[in-house]
Amino acid sequence: PVEYHPLATDAATGEAVDLAPFIRDVPSLRDVLRASTRLPVLGGPLIEIEGRQFLDAGLAENVPVTTAFAQGATHVLALRTQQPREFRPRPSRLEDRVVRTWLSRRAPGALGAWTARHERVLAEERLLATDPRVRQIAPPESAPSVGLLSRTTETLRQAVAIGRAAVDEVLGERTEGGTPPGSGSPRL
Repeated sequence: PVEYHPLATDAATGEAVDLAPFIRDVPSLRDVLRASTRLPVLGGPLIEIEGRQFLDAGLAENVPVTTAFAQGATHVLALRTQQPREFRPRPSRLEDRVVRTWLSRRAPGALGAWTARHERVLAEERLLATDPRVRQIAPPESAPSVGLLSRTTETLRQAVAIGRAAVDEVLGERTEGGTPPGSGSPRL
């Protein structure tokens, strides 16, 4: 009975929006998934859903723990694709200029979200690290880095296997009687 609540950034306001109400069938699910991951500049045009335009959720909220709590979650399990970091470098001057120009022309309402993103990401990292209601699962430091635009099948398979192992370790899954990891019941 777990509901799926994908988020995207509203191009008109720069705010995180829960797209669950827009999911009615497989085609609408595809649109929602495209909207929640549409990167500025590299991803192509904004995704329009019911007259509103959206782009990648990470622009408004990198790890959506704030939205989860605002929607009534009592605890959050954050599945991270990267190691949590206290320090995150700012975008390069070139990246900042390119993204600002793109947003100014295509999603001016989201420009403020981009401008405030660095400080918001740092605040999210502090919340994730210190809030007792949050549990994070992240790949180990030894895991290979997967680039934002990586499409190498073997690298992505390796990343999925590492992620599954990290989840299994944190949730305490056991492999009894030869049951392969991922198919048993986790102990919480």
